[in-house]
Amino acid sequence: MKMTQPKHLELFIRSDGGVVAQCRTESNGRLDDPVSLATAGEIWNQFRTAWGAAQLQQIEALTAERDALQTDRDQLQAIAGTLPGLQSQIESLTAERDELAAEVARLTALVPPPLAPREVTAEEFLARFSDSDRVAIGLSQDPRAILAQQELFTRVSRIDLDSPRLQALIDALVDAGIPIDTEDRARIFA
Repeated sequence: MKMTQPKHLELFIRSDGGVVAQCRTESNGRLDDPVSLATAGEIWNQFRTAWGAAQLQQIEALTAERDALQTDRDQLQAIAGTLPGLQSQIESLTAERDELAAEVARLTALVPPPLAPREVTAEEFLARFSDSDRVAIGLSQDPRAILAQQELFTRVSRIDLDSPRLQALIDALVDAGIPIDTEDRARIFA
């Protein structure tokens, strides 16, 4: 019986040192009964040579894989050795980033929101009065002028040009005798 595709090879070493070999083939998905192989002669020597070469190739492949894994391990160990230093750098940079974020938030809170279209700063508003108007307001003894002076000249927040309160203050200055004419009024409320 000639076997062309052995699927399983079984080798048994006898107590006298001899070797018994048998092979099984597969038919219809099932293993056939074992067939004894000769363990001497040219065919056996060819088998042993082929078997030895195959084993040697497998050993060489496994050795190369082992060496590659050892190289990878050594590289990973070298990288792992730098991790504590990297970790402390990451912690330091994270703390610095958090400090900068807090400083940006603090400075952002100091920036006033933009002015509305009809709002001006107190400085811009006071620049709308002429020097003679400011002197007249400062020298006036009329309580309405004194109240308007305190309200307008000490203000640090934004001024809404359409505010009824502002309109009333300017009207009070005119009533107190401050020489604010129609042209001055147009300039103040522009």
